[in-house]
Amino acid sequence: MQVGKVQVGKVLCEHDGFVKLIALVTLHCGDFEAQAVGNVLNGLAVLQTDLGVKSVDDKVALQLVCVVESTARTMNAQGIAVTLNAMCKLEAVAGVMSPSGWDAVARAVESTAWDAQDAGLTLNALRKLEAAAGAMSPSGRGRVSGDDRSSGMGGGRGGSRGRGGGTDSSRGGGRGGDFAKLLPLLTDAEYPEDILIIVRPYMDEVESPQLLNHKEVARAFQMLGRLAKWEHQGPLYLLSSRTFRALLRIAKDFADSGKFNRTTIMVAVAGITDLHVKHQVRAGNTVVDDTLSALEAALGRL
Repeated sequence: MQVGKVQVGKVLCEHDGFVKLIALVTLHCGDFEAQAVGNVLNGLAVLQTDLGVKSVDDKVALQLVCVVESTARTMNAQGIAVTLNAMCKLEAVAGVMSPSGWDAVARAVESTAWDAQDAGLTLNALRKLEAAAGAMSPSGRGRVSGDDRSSGMGGGRGGSRGRGGGTDSSRGGGRGGDFAKLLPLLTDAEYPEDILIIVRPYMDEVESPQLLNHKEVARAFQMLGRLAKWEHQGPLYLLSSRTFRALLRIAKDFADSGKFNRTTIMVAVAGITDLHVKHQVRAGNTVVDDTLSALEAALGRL
């Protein structure tokens, strides 16, 4: 069978239609969307590994990595898995990927919902692509590996983070024993997006803010303020995030109901203030203003 494959590869290399096909890839590469670039990379990888057809030169490789970087944020789990596994086989492509390109892929990995099959394929690729693995944050690695799911993140409503298992009286309900794990995840985050990824699974039940406790909410705002950069996205980015708005509403609910203590109020207010100073939120937004007013009122009652 291997001899047959080599013969097929030799015929392909000499066929005018194949040469034209690669020329079309080069010509239209910049117009590829996320799914298309993953499929093309996979096809080129199959040609190279199975048929011995090396059709990716430096020019094509540079064009492909530029498309991967620009489309990474729109890739789904399957697209990420296909792209990374193809790049494992295409050294010419992986070798010219820039640090910003790996960073874009890492952020896509960290913000994607994973099933077991795609997560397994992606983890296998990350073990071979040191640059991609190095760009991942600790929370991102935990997310794709399932460590956060095993601690209650990403599960269903009846699963390990259901309401009945907790004993922490500050919760008003239970996620079981994962309290000690969530705070370190928040503290170890490297990007504001990491914070939103970490807390998002605890917000699928809008009427159940007890899925987070006051320390976790305060720490989330503290780390958002600390990690935000002056030039990062701007105020519309955070305020357009449903997770961030939900976090503000939970903080307001905790303030109104007396679940914060003096320390966690100060921590939360300081974090929101940092976001305001760095132009990540702005005064005049109803949700932000209402939350700050509730926190200030709660502090006055203590």
